[in-house]
Amino acid sequence: MYVKRLRSRRGWTQRRMAQIACVGLSTVQRIEQGADADYQENIVENLANILCDNDHERAYMSALAGNPTAALADVAAVGDIASLLEYVSPVPAAYLVNWKIAAANEQYRELMPGLSVADSLPHWMFLDGRSKLVMPDWQKLAADTVGSLRYSLVTADGHGAAADIVGDLIPRPEFRRIWESWIVHAQRPASATRRIWSPSMEQMVTLREALIPTASGLLVVDFPT
Repeated sequence: MYVKRLRSRRGWTQRRMAQIACVGLSTVQRIEQGADADYQENIVENLANILCDNDHERAYMSALAGNPTAALADVAAVGDIASLLEYVSPVPAAYLVNWKIAAANEQYRELMPGLSVADSLPHWMFLDGRSKLVMPDWQKLAADTVGSLRYSLVTADGHGAAADIVGDLIPRPEFRRIWESWIVHAQRPASATRRIWSPSMEQMVTLREALIPTASGLLVVDFPT
């Protein structure tokens, strides 16, 4: 009923909406009739892209499809996260959203040179030579990252940030070699110890990296050991 209401607001027929959203006409008819079905996430996303005017309507449509997301008020603003990261200094910390560093404090930027301005964490690992200089265990971390990308790709039904990253990096022989090994990582350890060569300190440091989930991303905190 809600989808029908949004469609009527735009003055579209069912056929027109199906064409624009790239979904089957029968699917649109079942949705509007309220038929129970396990609709794929990309179908709901396509409909939301053409019907919804704001994030509130998107969240409501997702909830109707059986995929409730966090309430909009529960998603922290990047500016608030950035302030929090500065507050925890001198501990290196960053905010990771869709594989990209959205905010980082000065200590983290020094620890991982170039990462905060890279297109994504995987882009930095495979395209920025500094990643190998600061991470002596680069091979293992690269394999973990690619395995996590593979899992993210299938859970997003081949769409989203993971798909864009894989598309960008698959022509790179080093990335493709690991990708074609079919390694999979469904979940990184919540807390893991890693060795990092600190350019500013000019010595190897051992850190315990904690990944703290938020409504819209991950807080990455590197505690000294």
